[in-house]
Amino acid sequence: MKPLLLTASLLLACSVALVRSVAATAAGDSGPWDPNLPKPHTGFVDVEHDDSFAYAALEQVSGKRLPSGSTRGDFARGVLAELNTLTPYGEKQTANVRPAIPDWFLDGYRHFAPRSLAKSRYLDGVIAGKLPADADTAAVFAFYSTYDAEWFSLARNPGFKAWLSAVLLTYPPQWLKLDGEDASSLHARLVAPLQTPGEPYREIDNWIGAFTRLKGPFAKPKVRNALVAELLDRGGMDADKRFFEKRAFTAQAPAALGLDEQKFFLLAALTLEYFEEIYALDPATRQPLYFRDYFLSAYNGLK
Repeated sequence: MKPLLLTASLLLACSVALVRSVAATAAGDSGPWDPNLPKPHTGFVDVEHDDSFAYAALEQVSGKRLPSGSTRGDFARGVLAELNTLTPYGEKQTANVRPAIPDWFLDGYRHFAPRSLAKSRYLDGVIAGKLPADADTAAVFAFYSTYDAEWFSLARNPGFKAWLSAVLLTYPPQWLKLDGEDASSLHARLVAPLQTPGEPYREIDNWIGAFTRLKGPFAKPKVRNALVAELLDRGGMDADKRFFEKRAFTAQAPAALGLDEQKFFLLAALTLEYFEEIYALDPATRQPLYFRDYFLSAYNGLK
């Protein structure tokens, strides 16, 4: 029995090594981490997100520099103040004709599942007209899509980056409303009515689990890096170009806003960086939707 156990152990060790190697390659890592090399070698291996760019970016946008040690809430207040100097955002669709799940959201799902987004029997059923479109179910899938996103997919698929950026500026008000419900309540409301003996819709429970378990959608901080880097670059600030191997945002700033290129893209980067805190300060604000519309325009031009 001992030779057999040894063989099994060797096979297990080889399998683990292979899985780690494949995972590293998929994540775009240059190779196995060498503990003898200095910290900067970790590059995209680290999990830190540096938002120190916000000091210079907000100063460029507002003319005021926040003091050292300012919190994310401080920056969000500064960004929201700048957003509120813009003309109030006008709703293009009245509430009674607005679909429960936006067409652009379903279109993005069709384009990016299963490679960049999780495949969903529920959304497939909605698209086929076999299941009811529910706004809250779409909201927890939107949250899960951010949680499940990878920086390298965003860096190499500009359409996906534009679509996901639009999602992040659209769904926070719904996420805030759903925060008061626990997993069992959401299951009873969103999953139980759909369940059949042959389809329990566990995928929705997975989305609910992520939504109720995590404090925010960014479990992977490098995803946030990949979302803001190109916008900072367009705003004239240094940004790591590996986060945008392919560009998503090539169109000029909308003339109607009256912002020059630098201010538009820096304010877009700051809005995307602090969207959670901005909506927490003012859940009813619609000002971030100016940038959501720009991201959607970019997505439509890339599909």
